[in-house]
Amino acid sequence: MLLRAGLSLACVAALSLSAACGGDKKPTMAEALAKSDQVEADRKAAEEEKKAAVVKAPTLAEDPSKVEYPWDIYKLKDSLKMGLVISYGVTGTDAKGKEVTDEYRGEVKGNNEHDVAVIQTLVSLADTPQAKQTLSLPWDKASPFFYVERASTEVTGRETIETPAGKFDCITADLKGFFGAHKTVWMPIGKPGIYAKVVDHGNANAEDDQTEITYTLATISAPPS
Repeated sequence: MLLRAGLSLACVAALSLSAACGGDKKPTMAEALAKSDQVEADRKAAEEEKKAAVVKAPTLAEDPSKVEYPWDIYKLKDSLKMGLVISYGVTGTDAKGKEVTDEYRGEVKGNNEHDVAVIQTLVSLADTPQAKQTLSLPWDKASPFFYVERASTEVTGRETIETPAGKFDCITADLKGFFGAHKTVWMPIGKPGIYAKVVDHGNANAEDDQTEITYTLATISAPPS
């Protein structure tokens, strides 16, 4: 009996020691890898949740309530490639109040880092030497086809208009030149450098100037690829 009791006590002690050792047992490789995978999965899930919580501001094209200047120099450089040709229907009155009906044609003749070269003429003057002259202009936020020297620009609103060349979501603006030129322009959000419509109000410094000419975009011919 004493022998059995001694053995039992020894067994209990051995089991206790085994249990204590088992508590400090290191995880197996498979267990460590599984835990690492779970930590990485939790990290990615937290990142995705954080991204989803950030609300991305809508672009000008996506938000019809925004009214801001739609172009910059970089967009114009990408848009106005050599060989691009545009035309406009022309109606209104000239400086002397005479009715005008014509066609305006503009073409990009050159495009480099510093400036853009364009030809701009009325079809009625196509046979004159001036009609073939190329005008080189420094890059600007405005279109080179209706250049206003030393212009100030005031954004005035937003309007969707339909022209023979298509329907355009536009920002409207007034361009006022240092020497009196005044134009109201419709700038399509997706067509940098090409106005959908232009109203030339003539020279504000000349009291007797009756100019009120409207240019409406008729065609856009993409440059050759």
